[in-house]
Amino acid sequence: MIRIANIVTDEKFIDSQIEYQDTTKDVCHHDYFYLKNKDFDGSFSYIKSKERIQVVSWLELLIKLKEKQYNAVFLHGLCSRFTKFVPFVYKGIKVFWFSWGYDFYSTDDSLICQMELYHEETNKALLQLENAEQKGIVLTVEKQIKKFLYRKSIKRVDYYSGVLPVEYDLIKNVAYFRALPVRYSYVNLKICDIKHEIKMGKGRNIIVGNSADPTNNHFDVIPYLNKLNLTDRKVYFPLNYAGEKKYISLLKNTINQSMSDNAVCLDTFMPFEQYKSLIESCSVGVFFHERQQALGNITMLIMNGCKIFLSETSVLYKYYKSIGVKVFSIQNELNQESLDVNLSFEEIHNNVKILGENRSKSNQISRLKKIYEII
Repeated sequence: MIRIANIVTDEKFIDSQIEYQDTTKDVCHHDYFYLKNKDFDGSFSYIKSKERIQVVSWLELLIKLKEKQYNAVFLHGLCSRFTKFVPFVYKGIKVFWFSWGYDFYSTDDSLICQMELYHEETNKALLQLENAEQKGIVLTVEKQIKKFLYRKSIKRVDYYSGVLPVEYDLIKNVAYFRALPVRYSYVNLKICDIKHEIKMGKGRNIIVGNSADPTNNHFDVIPYLNKLNLTDRKVYFPLNYAGEKKYISLLKNTINQSMSDNAVCLDTFMPFEQYKSLIESCSVGVFFHERQQALGNITMLIMNGCKIFLSETSVLYKYYKSIGVKVFSIQNELNQESLDVNLSFEEIHNNVKILGENRSKSNQISRLKKIYEII
């Protein structure tokens, strides 16, 4: 039987991934490892399947990889803790990197895909928050070490999957990248194969972004929203995931000062069913990312018949356009006329059909089994 070591972080979708990969336990055994650091207190904020997680140091992990005779390592993201052991994984073990986004896109030259992530107003806000004390020789040395370990880890990776297939094309010519492409998905079995009723814009509310990460470019979305007559619509800003406290504080102040009482900042974690209800109250989603991000949220909104506005220069906008999903440009189409007109039945049906076929349970399991064939 194939044995795979999954290296995970404390993220909200790891439980769903364990459930998904368990559907193939007749042909593959999956173990899950969390790399502890000095700040780890033994508890998880998001992972509920704690009994499935082995907490180890990176040295302990290397020993376990050899002793247990694993066939492959699945890297769920590539955080700095992972890069301490990846270059030393034994050559007989295949290494798969499933990129999430934070480990792929950056203006920091230690990361592999260079892209301008911030629009003008968000960039100004970040400069305002910049702490002068963080500049210095210590940070420079730390960055150099991080860059070295990151590149060494990339060189060790045998197979790569981004969230979108196009992401492989963005990095395939990087000198120190040698991995071959595979297709891996993050799957919630609860929403696979759901027969979606075609919903004709029953909601009225607007959701802006997916987290408090500055790559949402919140400060650049606000001027567009302030030009709209929002009447009875609520505008939700999910700030309960990612992002630094000082950024969240500045953003909340800006929202409170510049927007009407329609704006609602969500700053506590919401269970899935509660978040699902919030999504169902929305008819519009606005996501000003340039990188691939918020795909799960956008998919939920599209499947609920929502109108999606994206940056027309973004990876996601180009991807959706390429597969025939109807989405709209923030820069040129987020206006009152467009806000007040819902998608037609035909447009919603086409969007749901395209995404539904892509995320069916059989397709998702088939992708996983194709990876097993490589191993």
